[in-house]
Amino acid sequence: MARAAFIMDGIMAKFGLHGKAFIPLLSSFACAVPGIMATRTIKNYRNRMLTMLVAPFMSCSARLPIYTLLIAAFIPKRPILGGWGNTQGLTLFAIYLLGIIMAWLMVILFKSTILKGERPPFVMELPPYRLPTIRCVIIHMWERGRLYVKKAGTIILAAAILMWALFTFPSNPRLEGNYEAQREQVSMAFEAETGITMKAFEAHDTFQAILAKVMGINHDFEAKIKKMGWGEGSSQFISAQKEKEIALAAIQKQYPIEYPIVERYLALQNELIRIDNTRDAERISKSFAGHIGRVIEPILKPLGFDWRLSIALVSGFAAKEVFVSTMGQIYALGEVQGEESLSLVESVRNDPLFTPLLAVTIMVFALLSSPCMATIAIVKQESNSWKWPLFMIIYTNSLAWIVSFMVYQGGKLLGFT
Repeated sequence: MARAAFIMDGIMAKFGLHGKAFIPLLSSFACAVPGIMATRTIKNYRNRMLTMLVAPFMSCSARLPIYTLLIAAFIPKRPILGGWGNTQGLTLFAIYLLGIIMAWLMVILFKSTILKGERPPFVMELPPYRLPTIRCVIIHMWERGRLYVKKAGTIILAAAILMWALFTFPSNPRLEGNYEAQREQVSMAFEAETGITMKAFEAHDTFQAILAKVMGINHDFEAKIKKMGWGEGSSQFISAQKEKEIALAAIQKQYPIEYPIVERYLALQNELIRIDNTRDAERISKSFAGHIGRVIEPILKPLGFDWRLSIALVSGFAAKEVFVSTMGQIYALGEVQGEESLSLVESVRNDPLFTPLLAVTIMVFALLSSPCMATIAIVKQESNSWKWPLFMIIYTNSLAWIVSFMVYQGGKLLGFT
């Protein structure tokens, strides 16, 4: 690591930073907390504060759940560079690169304004190479693991519980829509059109067997399209769609009487899902979180965010990972198993509010906005003052709003959706 700092000193100098800043910034890609603590090796106060202020722009692992959720939902996986990469990987790389560029720009700004001064010479001892002992490695792994479990079991867990409570209470708000009556109307329409009740349909073995086959074919088609990244108008997409239609036609030929009933059941199930989503959205809008979100919504509205996104992004101040669990609460999905939850990906993708442009805007805002509470606390500890952590909160959120505004409104002007 000492030799890496020595080698990088010339490059870091062009960015206005000391060679010793390389290690803290590199560490910040995992977590800004140890990255900021690593600035202790920088003796010059000005250079140490410069490194601290831009370290949160290195995309930490806590932001990955946000990126992967939105990239999986809105960025099609298409091969590029002759198959050496794909569009999803390129998008993730671009977000990381944006963080590095913004850090460089802010260093240029700060070193010519609030942190003026001459760059000190690089002086650093280069210790001899030593093979680490197994005991040293185990102790180091234990310490890192213990710190993460402590963070996950305190800050992240407490924030997730708090967001659950805000979205859940009051538990029985007065809803304007008569959703039970709407569901009953759908059931009655199914019975009137098919001659059987939904309960009878769900208890019938033949109907359930056909339903499983149809849903399996549809799921395989969607999974194949998603995996291969075929566009809707591509020849591969059309070919796969024809294969699906042939498979469904075979089932229809085998069950000419039952198949139309299964089709109608699936269509009405979508209507029931729409009713449930509308009910859940109204219930959440009347929760404590809904009221908080509506208060801050006007500030974030120019970025394309509604009250739901506003409260989800604000919850990330506790810990960036909380954004995903908060989105799970918003879509009433209960416990969301990380960023790879297909139910959450599908819910976000099917939400009329979300577009690829909005997804990119959210990722930019999550990248540049205020770091988590743990990072702010460690900045206070390392700087021995509330001045710098408060300044970090103000300038990062202001920068996030400005850049996100430019991305969203600029994208709309250019015709992106």
